[in-house]
Amino acid sequence: MKQVMKLSSTHKTNRVAFASRYLSQEEDFSKWIFSDEKKFNGDGPDNLGTYLIKNIPTPAREKRQCGGVSVMVIGCISSKGNLMIKVNLYI
Repeated sequence: MKQVMKLSSTHKTNRVAFASRYLSQEEDFSKWIFSDEKKFNGDGPDNLGTYLIKNIPTPAREKRQCGGVSVMVIGCISSKGNLMIKVNLYI
């Protein structure tokens, strides 16, 4: 497994430029919609994605063994303050 995420100097420069552009209000947010989603599983995690710290043992974890109930929560907000939340249940 990967121990650290690698960022090149180009990545770092691009991230700073991106943040600076939005902090200086050069972007018109009136046409933007912000959204996020989160999935919850009733029988455990979907994957074993993790980053390890050197020389620290990690406990054994099991993958999901069978299908189960999942809930997906999706939320969106517009620049006008309109809020939409949707909940999907997967059985």
